[in-house]
Amino acid sequence: MSEAAITIGNGIPVGNVIVDPRAIKGAGSWYNPYLYIPIKIQMYARNDGEHVALIRLTASLHLTEIIDINNQFGDRVSYDLLYNMPNRSTVEQRASIGLLSDFVYPWLAGIGTLRIETAEMKWTENIFPNIGYDRYRLVEVSLPTSDILVPQEAIDYFQKAKKYYDEGNNIECLRECRLALEEIEKHLSVQGHKLGTAITKKLGWPDQPQLTEQAKFLDSTWVGLFMLANAASHTPSTRSLLPADAYTGFLSIAVMLEYLGQLE
Repeated sequence: MSEAAITIGNGIPVGNVIVDPRAIKGAGSWYNPYLYIPIKIQMYARNDGEHVALIRLTASLHLTEIIDINNQFGDRVSYDLLYNMPNRSTVEQRASIGLLSDFVYPWLAGIGTLRIETAEMKWTENIFPNIGYDRYRLVEVSLPTSDILVPQEAIDYFQKAKKYYDEGNNIECLRECRLALEEIEKHLSVQGHKLGTAITKKLGWPDQPQLTEQAKFLDSTWVGLFMLANAASHTPSTRSLLPADAYTGFLSIAVMLEYLGQLE
């Protein structure tokens, strides 16, 4: 539980703000995630005939306890609480605030920093599922580099494919992926898209009485990758390409190139 005092004037406390990290929830979706942080406001009792009301609350998240725009996380949000003044001080015999009441806006009103302990937040229960992370996982793929199996020309085409993928240009992304695959086939003298067979000769893998399981995998998988990447240059495929096609093709080829870089 985190609390911060609401003060006016020379630090005179008139209430406090409370945040329970365990009640913080994720909201939105994978493409628009945000945190729902419930804030409880308590106003202290005042003398008869006096009221202090909170009419606006502004909040922002920061990576440290020092409030600075350079460590701000997300946008600043403001809430107008003037209507019906739900957050005002009380007296033993509660009086209403009517049209004849006198309003004064005190100077130097402020709220202290609320420290949120992220370890107390229920990430797996309240946050990740509500923003789609129960269905998504981040996968780390090493970007390919030139080696004995992957020429520099293929890397150059892959970098162009990455640029088009980031821009959302599905057709050009797959077209550059196809050019990257063609460079690898040219480099290894691949016949009939049999990449595993060509690598067997290049690395001296055994081929009797049959190819290794890795070579069989490469032979069959390479054909599928080539077919998907080739769709960017043929109709009617170019008319029906989806973002999922570019995503699947680009990510699969990135994983394949990483795999080729580890073979020996």
